[in-house]
Amino acid sequence: VSNASGSRDGEANSELASDPAGETVVIYNPSIRRADGSFSSRAALLNWGSRSLSSFYGGPGEQIYHVDVSRSGSFITIVAGNEGADSKVLVFDRFGNLLAEQVLDFEARFASFLPDSRHVIAYSSSRVAVYEFASWERIGGSSMRNTILVADFFAEDGWILLLTGDRTGNRVMNAEIVAVDVERRKIAREALGRNFLQTRAKPSFERVSAGAERTFSLTGAGISIVLRPAF
Repeated sequence: VSNASGSRDGEANSELASDPAGETVVIYNPSIRRADGSFSSRAALLNWGSRSLSSFYGGPGEQIYHVDVSRSGSFITIVAGNEGADSKVLVFDRFGNLLAEQVLDFEARFASFLPDSRHVIAYSSSRVAVYEFASWERIGGSSMRNTILVADFFAEDGWILLLTGDRTGNRVMNAEIVAVDVERRKIAREALGRNFLQTRAKPSFERVSAGAERTFSLTGAGISIVLRPAF
């Protein structure tokens, strides 16, 4: 979809976000330019029955940086803002009803409403933070020396897991796995020991086992490794 907004003055290419089953599909225009030089943005839900779009969010003078649909398809998270200003995170239900809105204290570019339905993770290229959804209290975070490529939070462990690296185009070098223990405020790092090409299939962390021998896997972009963070 190249011009879902119908603007005759131009827009950034429309993008799509969906849950794995494709039940909740959001098509969004990150930036729509108007004839007077101003810009706006738009996010719409795809109605599979009528094949129509139903707009549920749009901000004048505001860009949409990222849209995330939860794995269950029940929640939609939008990160929006302006260059050089703090970002805001908005959480909607699957029907486009606004559940929460919060201005962060940094310029985040990605955010997700986590599967436990109690936390939101937000991150930029160099900073990550996790919030309690009910109160938006910041419960942990960190700044990274390399570019953050993907981040996730595992509430049972109190750990943030990140993949970082130096990115040039779609090539990632000096990749590292970083684990942040938000309760003990400790950080562990380990070099991945390889370069890789980042594709649209973004790498992701998954829990493999719990208990004393907690392990996680990192898959995607040609990567498949098992992690055992130790602080």
